[in-house]
Amino acid sequence: MEFNKTLLLVVSLSSLLLSCNAVPSSFLGFNLDFSFGSPPETAPSPSPATETAPSLALATEIVPSLTLAPETAPSPAPSRDGIEELTDGVGTGLLDKVKASLAGTILDSTVSNLCKDAENITLCINTIAPFMHGQADPVKALEIEIDALFKQTEKVDGIVTKLIAYNHGGNKNLADTLKVCKDNYNSNLDDIKKAVKAVKKVDIGTAQSMLSSVIGVSETCKDTFRESGLEFPFPDDSDAVTQLAGNCLGILNIIRVN
Repeated sequence: MEFNKTLLLVVSLSSLLLSCNAVPSSFLGFNLDFSFGSPPETAPSPSPATETAPSLALATEIVPSLTLAPETAPSPAPSRDGIEELTDGVGTGLLDKVKASLAGTILDSTVSNLCKDAENITLCINTIAPFMHGQADPVKALEIEIDALFKQTEKVDGIVTKLIAYNHGGNKNLADTLKVCKDNYNSNLDDIKKAVKAVKKVDIGTAQSMLSSVIGVSETCKDTFRESGLEFPFPDDSDAVTQLAGNCLGILNIIRVN
């Protein structure tokens, strides 16, 4: 009897379990998971990123290369057309410049020799060289230097004339001194003209005498100012006259010796 009750209880529980499985779990208002299968598959965790080896470019940036830098390719030679274009119209001009430079060097050397006995060698070269063409001729050089002397003497004579006009009716001492200088430079102009004629006649002695007189008379003007107790108003221009006259005498000496 007891066995029958136990059997009946087991059958009843089995039926209850079967009926429960037949009812959706959502019907009860909540979900029940009675499955005893394998647990749901979980998404595979991402594998840790593997570090990539540094590239060669990066490596060479970190560690300087010990290799020599590649040689640069030589520049291509210009084409023949390019060369002709670069030198077109230049070669002849360049040769002319070289010839002119050489000629100028020879001329400067010759002029320097002509001015070696000059009073002021630099002044002599600077006044003669620009007017010399071809071979330097001592007579031609003398003519050029005498012409420069004449123009400088005219300049000083003009200065004296202006000073006389400015002092008109003024300081008598200055007026008397300027009159002496005016006579001196008028005489100088006459003597230079005589020197020019003497050079054309190759009368070296007369030319030397006239040019020496120019130096002496110019100094007389300067001395007159000093003796009058007055400041000499044109020392540089006066010195230029005496130096140019001395240059002429130096060139005359070369002509006389030759």
